[in-house]
Amino acid sequence: MDTQERLKARDYFGVITSAASVIANIEYCISGEDPQDPPYPDKSKLPQYVRFIEQIVEIILVISKYLTQE
Repeated sequence: MDTQERLKARDYFGVITSAASVIANIEYCISGEDPQDPPYPDKSKLPQYVRFIEQIVEIILVISKYLTQE
């Protein structure tokens, strides 16, 4: 089940899990599995916008955590 389906199903704990996974995957793709790995040679503009994407995901996390308290 993807994040959008979890939102429609009001599965906010699942949304939190998915959002945390996105952040982990971003870090893994940019930094590599090991800190000694060379950075992924991505020629797209994605690496330039990593921080922006992380901020969006963090907003989703905050909203989802709030919605689990209702």
